[in-house]
Amino acid sequence: AEADRITSINNTITPDAADIDLSETQILPGDLLEITADVTNGIITLSGADAYRIDTLDEWLGLAALVTENGATAGFEFMGDTYIMEMGADAADSLVALSGVMSVEALGADAGDNMVMISG
Repeated sequence: AEADRITSINNTITPDAADIDLSETQILPGDLLEITADVTNGIITLSGADAYRIDTLDEWLGLAALVTENGATAGFEFMGDTYIMEMGADAADSLVALSGVMSVEALGADAGDNMVMISG
């Protein structure tokens, strides 16, 4: 059986990055939060004293947009679902919700355990 895949306009995965400081962003009105983001294999995770305060999908999307380059794809887990978003370089941003899919460890061109395939 062929693996499922998400078709991407640009076919670019957000590169790995560690300790991206998001404390100067105002995702919540009036608050500067102590939050850092890490990107590993295209998957974004948050840490810091205020990471727990990011508790809506809109807040997650706002932070994810800050660490995802134009034309790149990234994913994150929120409330038991995995979200894959592509920041459009020449097209509108897109978002795919994988309902009930958790523990995704990577985005990539090949199929694998705990991986979401992205292809152009």
